[in-house]
Amino acid sequence: MLNDKELVFIKNNLCSDTDKLLLKYHKVKDEDIDYMYCINQIKLRKKFSDKFPFLTKRDDFLFPLSLNLEQSSSEYTAMYKSMLLEKGESLLDLTAGFGIDDIYFSLKISKIVCVEQNKMLVDLLAYNFECLERKNFFCVNANSEEYLLKAENFDVIYLDPARRDENKNKVFEIEASQPNVLKLIDVLKSKAKRIILKLSPMMDLKQIENAFENISDIHIVSFKNECKEILVEIRNQQVVEINYHCVDIKSMSLENGKLFLCFNKINHRNNFLKQRNNFLNHRLFKYLYEPNVSILKLGAFDALIDKYDFEKLHRNSHLFTSDNLIENFEGRSFEVIEQRNASPKSLKDIKQANITVRNFPQTVSQIRQKTKIKEGGELYLFFTTLGNEEKTCIVCKKISV
Repeated sequence: MLNDKELVFIKNNLCSDTDKLLLKYHKVKDEDIDYMYCINQIKLRKKFSDKFPFLTKRDDFLFPLSLNLEQSSSEYTAMYKSMLLEKGESLLDLTAGFGIDDIYFSLKISKIVCVEQNKMLVDLLAYNFECLERKNFFCVNANSEEYLLKAENFDVIYLDPARRDENKNKVFEIEASQPNVLKLIDVLKSKAKRIILKLSPMMDLKQIENAFENISDIHIVSFKNECKEILVEIRNQQVVEINYHCVDIKSMSLENGKLFLCFNKINHRNNFLKQRNNFLNHRLFKYLYEPNVSILKLGAFDALIDKYDFEKLHRNSHLFTSDNLIENFEGRSFEVIEQRNASPKSLKDIKQANITVRNFPQTVSQIRQKTKIKEGGELYLFFTTLGNEEKTCIVCKKISV
């Protein structure tokens, strides 16, 4: 895919301005170097360096079109998924795509078969596996549904169904994704002990539960407090209870040649239990806590109350408070400066602040319009409702972790 001269060109220009490179080389002809292809590779490395922090530093690794990269898993979430596998397992990926998940799966398992109907992506994946010196893979250019029918048995089958229709518009229903997992589920269970599905973070959890039988685990995975994907583990035997995992990935590092993932995780067994009535009537303590988006999506507030010595401000506010600082909280932590009336008059001295609304009758934009408070700065304002139904504004400073 890349010859030695092209590798050197990419390596020497990783930090160069791609617009200037295009201007300089757009008319230059060289039989040994496809300048436009190389410059595009440099551009993709720059654009997606946050999503693929380690792969974009390699000059021999090849990236596909920008759209394929936007739809692909990040290195962070791919590594988390690899932690769900057991060493020595075999895996069939029926929707390999660009193969980021498979690259991390191959670090853990003994054998992986990657099925992809786009020939260009298959060739690219095979080339990149060779560059990474992975020997436990097989790339297959085929239709996933057709291949599944004749496939051997595996320990795990992984699917990341395409969530776009024929017109490239996003779809969120399971049955609208390609391939349609609901239609294939019986065949999938006959071919593997466990199926792992990657679904849209926009999907309703109850809808997922109702769609599939024998779900053992549901993972709501966020990166830096932005919900990225929902992972569903389905077994080929009866499951009594679902385990929920709220995950917020903080960072990824390379130490002594090994990759490490830093993340917070809350496990919860019964998501839809009735919430306890332990919230404050009107008191606010020294510290304020906002759970990360994975916990908010699951509603796993009882799990937090079981773990920490704090209390909830209101049943529907989903904010917590304590007198003693909780270290490594699964979300954002703030030091409370003061509590104010939520009227614009009481906030006229604040010119700039970050505003969050929780269980409050006005939106952030409406509050900004009325108060004229500009976005940003060190102050954080939480407009919320206390246990005695009082509407209030809590002025805070964020605690850096």
